[in-house]
Amino acid sequence: MIIFISGGVRSGKSRAAENMIQTFCTKRAVYIATSRQTDKEMKNRIQLHQKERQAANTPWVTIEQSVELQKILPNIQSDDAVLLDCVTNWLANELFLTEKRWQTKEGKQSVVCHMIEALDKLFAQSQTVVLVSNELFEAGLLEEPTYSYMHMLGKLHQYIVEKADVAICVEAGLSRFKKGKECVSK
Repeated sequence: MIIFISGGVRSGKSRAAENMIQTFCTKRAVYIATSRQTDKEMKNRIQLHQKERQAANTPWVTIEQSVELQKILPNIQSDDAVLLDCVTNWLANELFLTEKRWQTKEGKQSVVCHMIEALDKLFAQSQTVVLVSNELFEAGLLEEPTYSYMHMLGKLHQYIVEKADVAICVEAGLSRFKKGKECVSK
């Protein structure tokens, strides 16, 4: 089962994703954290998420991996319920962290292809994958590098939703099913 959960910043999408994992978890829940601790606010948000997972009745295993998701795939077991939080940060890390890949068409294509390849491997080896991502900027024209980033994020979202059994948009803590509500009714 592939479940895509999107929404605005602080909309409740991570909590919805964790609840979804708890619904499908049979043995081990794996939390792939793509965020990097860049400032005090991010540090506090990471700590909050960690405390919430510790308080849950689900046996969470957290893997911090901001880039090169392929490197951790050998640690994922076929019966794991995997939560990848979040695609937005993962793309930013892959695109902007080490080199200026966004400056060339080939660089941007390489990043998207690399990420899709990792996702396909994750989807093939895990029985349940829940992916979280942000809905960003519904504004008009954007300048570089924001335009490239938004364009690539949109492509990734479309790819994931095409593969997904369920797609949910979370607003103010409320989940709106966009695709496959019947799949999650247990």
